[in-house]
Amino acid sequence: MDLTILAPNPLLLICAVIFDGLIGDPVYALHPIRLVGATLSFFERVLRGLRLDGYVGGCVLFCVLAAFWMGLIGALAIVLHSVQAEIGWLFHAFVLYSLIALKDLCKHGLAIDRAADLDGARQATAMLVGRDIERMDAAACRRAGMESLS
Repeated sequence: MDLTILAPNPLLLICAVIFDGLIGDPVYALHPIRLVGATLSFFERVLRGLRLDGYVGGCVLFCVLAAFWMGLIGALAIVLHSVQAEIGWLFHAFVLYSLIALKDLCKHGLAIDRAADLDGARQATAMLVGRDIERMDAAACRRAGMESLS
């Protein structure tokens, strides 16, 4: 079994960064981050049902989620690469491109700073964070944006 598709590849990373800079984050229903979020919610419910919440549950959740997605993406890359190397490389590049999202992250961060009023800043902040934005003042919106950007 050829595992070279899983090795770090600077050329693939450069291509992914260039695509992200030119096109931005792709928006589609099966985006990897959406899938990870849905999987996280599922595993979180399962773990809470087992009374594994808090610190230990969080550690287990992280390990399960990382193993699941790294295993799935890795296995898909290996299978596609074994079918045809170019398909494997394209899949790998597309996954990297989908996960970078630097252009959109910067765009959303700038939207917070450029918002004309507090409501606009809150709405822009909501594009980056999952926390309650209704109680945030302008400074809290900027802090949330900086946390997301860092």
